[in-house]
Amino acid sequence: MIRALITRPAEDAADIARALEARGVAVTIEPLLTIRPKAGVRVDMTGVQALLFTSANGARTFAEKSAVRDLPAFAVGDVSAEVLRQLGFSRVESAGGNIDELERLVRSRLDPKRGKLLHAAGTSVAGDLAGRLTRAGFAVERLQLYDAEPAQELGEAARAEIAAGRIDWVLVFSPRTAAAFASVVERAGLAEAARTMTLVALSDAVAKAAALPFRDIAVAADPTRAAVLAMVDDLIAAKVLMTETKPAAPPPPPRRSAPLLVAAVTGAVVAAAVAGAVIVPWQHLGIAVAPMIAVAAVDLAPLTQRLDKVEAAVAALGRRLDGVAAEAERAGAKASAAAEAAAARPAESPAAAAPVDLGPIEKKLASLEQSLAAAVAAATRPGEPPPVVVPVDLGPIEKKLAALDQSLAELGRRAAANADAERRLIEVERLARTDRRLDVTALAALKIGEALASGRPYKAELALLAGVAAIEAEVKALSVRAEVGVSTRAALIERFAAAAAAAMRSADPGDDLWSQAIAKLKGLVSVRRVAPGDDLDGRLARAERALGAGDLAQALAALDGLPEGAANALAAWRADAEARLAAERALDRTIQALAAGLPRAG
Repeated sequence: MIRALITRPAEDAADIARALEARGVAVTIEPLLTIRPKAGVRVDMTGVQALLFTSANGARTFAEKSAVRDLPAFAVGDVSAEVLRQLGFSRVESAGGNIDELERLVRSRLDPKRGKLLHAAGTSVAGDLAGRLTRAGFAVERLQLYDAEPAQELGEAARAEIAAGRIDWVLVFSPRTAAAFASVVERAGLAEAARTMTLVALSDAVAKAAALPFRDIAVAADPTRAAVLAMVDDLIAAKVLMTETKPAAPPPPPRRSAPLLVAAVTGAVVAAAVAGAVIVPWQHLGIAVAPMIAVAAVDLAPLTQRLDKVEAAVAALGRRLDGVAAEAERAGAKASAAAEAAAARPAESPAAAAPVDLGPIEKKLASLEQSLAAAVAAATRPGEPPPVVVPVDLGPIEKKLAALDQSLAELGRRAAANADAERRLIEVERLARTDRRLDVTALAALKIGEALASGRPYKAELALLAGVAAIEAEVKALSVRAEVGVSTRAALIERFAAAAAAAMRSADPGDDLWSQAIAKLKGLVSVRRVAPGDDLDGRLARAERALGAGDLAQALAALDGLPEGAANALAAWRADAEARLAAERALDRTIQALAAGLPRAG
């Protein structure tokens, strides 16, 4: 069994420990920072318009010293945001994991003229958030509420397990924790033991601070809990591929199988060699992957050059989406101003948002996939057994494909979110311009749309629609999660992979060892069929494709009638997805009703 050492403070370690244990990873918790609230700190809320939190510890210590819960609270990441909601804060927004995004979020939401910002933090913080916002014209007060004291030595349990070589992974979430771990390990004379461990780091800065000779270093794609868990899933899958073996008595006739080559690129299965790893007859996997043969004659240079061009196109598309996001923010500010002064503005038809065209990228990837298939076909003659495999180093190609897969998935999520938000902003702005009687309700609808886009609560905004007679059903539907907010589409897409893997693990694998090994492999490796069928794997593939295309309703439909175990594994995700879809539909109907000029009740 894999064993992981979690170095977070005790208050933060429990959540990540549960997530690891759910994946079959044994956990040892060794807090390397002790949080000590500072005595005698007075919290003065005079003139404060909003609160800033860059850690969950800042949220907890502030809540102990102040009863304020109704001011806007901006959190650096989703974990801190969730802690704030649990503590009773009603207006919470998350920046998604880093200081850069938190600065951008604050600047887009707040006006420096409306009051100062209070940054609840410890005596040591990462990044210069206060300095950045000060340069942007805000008055920022940093309130030092606690000390984070580094450990001076390892606990007995952690020391024994490291010395015995029983720790496989070390999870580290901050540069200070990384430096503390390196210090106590060296002090214990166990630096060489790091050669048997993999460092799982939240960011490059964390990895650099852990100055030990680790066997390997894995850095999360983003500085978020979700990205760390995604990295954990990748490590688990890699370990399975390197350790699982073929059953002793395979079905006759005995025949050597080519290595299994799989990698996901925007829903298509592309080859990535795993030489000397698992030797598995591909037909038994239930996945549409043809036998692939890697031969020394395949010229990878053209593929590498084409990947470079695709990377450049993805970067250009990312810059375009950044521009679209900026335009959406400006449209939101413009719509708010229009709603507040509707009568004074002339009616005009807003310009439609420019569509984001992913076609060129998709064509380039399809061409790349065809090139790989042609190379494979050229290596195999019909009617003859596969030739002996000659290893080819596909490492650079694999890394580029993995990076492109992540980039395209992120761009797709951003494009869908931008398009959805812009559509509602345009319609609400039109309402505000054309009918003064609707200025308050139009503004309320606008604010609810913004809340749905960011996942924050919208109870106060919804109250402004309570008096509109003919949309009572829509207001009732929106009220279900008004106090806590609904999951964003990006969050649902991000969570689906783990939920689908859990659903696959819940399926009955059968009694024989081979079936159980295959079921375990399919539950850990996120590879879906090219042509989905009606079994569990096929239906999960259809749902995944629908999500990628922005069709949440179709994704939910694909999951109807699943076996009980799989349905239970997906229950939490499904409930959040259904709440999201119901809220979107209710808001759309509300906007349509307001466009028709509805009378008020009474």
